[in-house]
Amino acid sequence: MAITTPPEITPYPEAPQRNQAESVFVPLANTFVASLEPRRVEMQALADWMKTATDYIDGGVQAVADSVAGATQEAKDARDAAQLAESGAVSAKGGAETAQGLAEDARDASQLAETGAVAAEATVRATVGSYPDTTTGLAATTDGQYFALDSTGNVYLNNAGAAEQITDYASLADGIGMISAALDAINGEVV
Repeated sequence: MAITTPPEITPYPEAPQRNQAESVFVPLANTFVASLEPRRVEMQALADWMKTATDYIDGGVQAVADSVAGATQEAKDARDAAQLAESGAVSAKGGAETAQGLAEDARDASQLAETGAVAAEATVRATVGSYPDTTTGLAATTDGQYFALDSTGNVYLNNAGAAEQITDYASLADGIGMISAALDAINGEVV
């Protein structure tokens, strides 16, 4: 499911003033009061949209985090298998080949995780817009709009001209760095 354009909120009609004549006040008051329920419905629709958008973004980021965690575990499993193979006198060569296969599987899994991370990051950036810093993000958005930072992927809300951090995710570079370090450690231990 892609994130759609947020629903719009209709502005309030002219509000009545106590110093107005009754012939002016009553029609304005009736129009103003009649606008309250439709506005409540519009505001609820916007709140529902924001929840759906947040869930969608969180789901993509969680999928990336799960992929990174799985690749890291596979890397640890491959390292453990390589250490076990090295300590086995009779089956050292066979164990090393098995460990190499596991390391290749871990590498393949890390490439898959990287692809997922790139896709999730692209989804976040395409959905909310991505900027080099909060100042640029605030300048490019209006009150109530979201934006992400290029450097971290963190998502912010333009809250009346102030950047309110909504999410704090490890960057794609951090995740790839962890996987690369694990694979380097494994490949260095394979005999």
